[in-house]
Amino acid sequence: KVARRKDGTYRVIAGRQLPGKILGNFRYQGTRPDDPNDLVPHERRRELRALRVFGAWTNLTDLKAKNTIDTLTTENGRPVVKHWLQDVGSTFGMNNDLHEWDLGWEHFYQGDTTRKRLFSFGFALSPWQTVKYVEGPSIGKLDGDRFDPRTWRPQTPTAAYMELRDDDAFWAAQRVGAFTNEMIAAIVRTGEFSDAAAEKALVDVIIKRRDKILQTYLPAVNPIVAVRLEGDRLTFENAAVRAEVAKAPERYRASWLLFDNTTGDTQALSETSSVTTTIAAPGGLPTASGSFIEVDISADSKEHESWRQPVRTYFRREAGGWKLVGLQRMPDDATPSPVA
Repeated sequence: KVARRKDGTYRVIAGRQLPGKILGNFRYQGTRPDDPNDLVPHERRRELRALRVFGAWTNLTDLKAKNTIDTLTTENGRPVVKHWLQDVGSTFGMNNDLHEWDLGWEHFYQGDTTRKRLFSFGFALSPWQTVKYVEGPSIGKLDGDRFDPRTWRPQTPTAAYMELRDDDAFWAAQRVGAFTNEMIAAIVRTGEFSDAAAEKALVDVIIKRRDKILQTYLPAVNPIVAVRLEGDRLTFENAAVRAEVAKAPERYRASWLLFDNTTGDTQALSETSSVTTTIAAPGGLPTASGSFIEVDISADSKEHESWRQPVRTYFRREAGGWKLVGLQRMPDDATPSPVA
């Protein structure tokens, strides 16, 4: 039964037609053979791998390739293929309805849980069977208290989803964390809920899920960001400490190396350290324009062993000083983030 407003009108949702020629769906692995600009395999694209984080936050469980679409448009006189997500109605609490409770907790088919229920004759309960959902006819069923972004699951896993690395998740978590409580409340308010309690409940759950993502992924890797080398000082920020999801480490360390941008060879120069996010640069850095240096920044933290893995930063000497031209948070051969 569709809800009707007091004046007798109904609310409807209209979707904007996508510009350009429809080309069909894109896949979460490989590339489009008819798009010369599509050079990076999709399973290696950070924005697609990070959908596992964005999807967990919004409970976007229907992430299959069928719910994507490509269009051919023209920009500056050149044909360009644009990639879109569509059919995102299975978000927040609306995918768990009167007869469905497990979306966001299990894949459509999941052998381990299926066997567990089979051999226990149904007595082995899954988390979704005991969770206390926030429920309402306008918001469906959604949980923020027992939500775990590492164990969250869409209906069907994609190649990009399975290839997510901790540095991808860190990148996504920073973007999720950019949404303040006030922003989230304002966005939900645009839904014009007739039930103020349901609106508040949805805001609260979205905030809880955001906070869980920050707590899980920001401290999981070395969280050094915003690196600058100005004069004789190297400055940076710690994203996990800034978000108040981790304590400051006991000490920060910087290893300084000459870097050959042609061969990739390095030559050690010095090591410096500090208890703050400002570290003194050593003497003897090159002054010639076009010179490169590598600075590897790590942190001593008893709680987070992963912070000892240095963030590798690369600077090029220019007329106005040192310019950051590269940052590597994890090695290229790092393994994907485990799915609990």
